[in-house]
Amino acid sequence: MVAYLQQSFQLAERRACRVLPRPRSSYRYRSVAEPHVALRMHLGEVAGVRIGWGYRRLTTILQREGWEVGRKLVYRLYRAEGVLMRRRRSPRRRWSVQRSSPHQVHALNERWSMAFMSDSLTGGRRFRVLTIVDDFSR
Repeated sequence: MVAYLQQSFQLAERRACRVLPRPRSSYRYRSVAEPHVALRMHLGEVAGVRIGWGYRRLTTILQREGWEVGRKLVYRLYRAEGVLMRRRRSPRRRWSVQRSSPHQVHALNERWSMAFMSDSLTGGRRFRVLTIVDDFSR
């Protein structure tokens, strides 16, 4: 946005940052972190071979191979490379049934839906209604 303001309205960097408002220090910041290109490539290879292994096990493997890496660095590179494993479901959700998406309805009387609804009157009496609806015409 700062660059857009500078080009479109011929503003100075200071004024463009003040308008947004955005600190100039964060706009001008350039990362000094190492790119770890060789480590990224090796991590991708090892993760491709050891598909079921997460970043913690891969950290141990890399350390045994002589890489001076920590768990947090390997996790950051692991996520950046996109080799994440699917998260395991909790034991409670393991037996749940996955619902499929409903099929599209193209004509009348093809599919009906029903549900009980309840409400209360101003006097406090409650009533329940069984609603049955044609999904095509509603």
